[in-house]
Amino acid sequence: MRRCLVSALALWAAGCALEDGQPWGRLALEVEAAWEVPAGRLDDAGRLLTPQDYAVRVDALAIELDAASATWAPPGGAASGFDPANPPAGYSLCHNGHCHAADGRLVEYADIAAEQATGGAGATPVAFAVTGPAVSLTPDGAVATVGLSGEAVPLERGRLTAAEVRVVALRMRGVAFDRLDRLPAEGVPFDVEVALDVPVRAPLDAPLDRDAPVGVDLSLRLVLPPSLLDGLDFSATPDVAAHVAARLAEDLTLNARVARHDD
Repeated sequence: MRRCLVSALALWAAGCALEDGQPWGRLALEVEAAWEVPAGRLDDAGRLLTPQDYAVRVDALAIELDAASATWAPPGGAASGFDPANPPAGYSLCHNGHCHAADGRLVEYADIAAEQATGGAGATPVAFAVTGPAVSLTPDGAVATVGLSGEAVPLERGRLTAAEVRVVALRMRGVAFDRLDRLPAEGVPFDVEVALDVPVRAPLDAPLDRDAPVGVDLSLRLVLPPSLLDGLDFSATPDVAAHVAARLAEDLTLNARVARHDD
């Protein structure tokens, strides 16, 4: 199940008096992306090691987003949070980090919290268009910045309850080598381009009110998992594109950080 993690750092300052005509909040958004692979998953040549005993040299990896947004809710709207002892409608038997959905799925607590956060009467997405090209990533966790349009957005009284980015494409090229002699010594090349429509969400709880600083800097980091190629048997001519798409839909993580300041 796709994981949505959030680290909200509220750097509160003293309450600020608002002048007539001034917004209750001003949202600035930045988005980064990274492919974070633990050192133990790389061999001495920097190749990605999989549980199936393949060593994959990744020559190129790029991911493309088409939108990033935060959800604004009016006063009295839904706030983030999830109580396993009192799950929302459609969920029951919450234990060990997941709940049973009415349709039979096992759904992680974080996904339910994100689902709650995006609901509520009057909740509205505050969208920023992605203007830059696909961003290239490396398995050392180096961070790439996603280009966004627009200046800081003024907001009315209420709260930010969720953040979301939408992934629309991934390109991956490399060569798989075998540690058990199932493949030719020169390896098996692959080059896939995957069209996607994967929303990745994280819950937030950032109030826009009299006692909160006006400036809201929301930093999002989309993290690709080290498991992109786990489970593939390169000796059996696998469908690499379909496998990667499924891994992304399940294992992408969005981290969110909020910093507050007087505008």
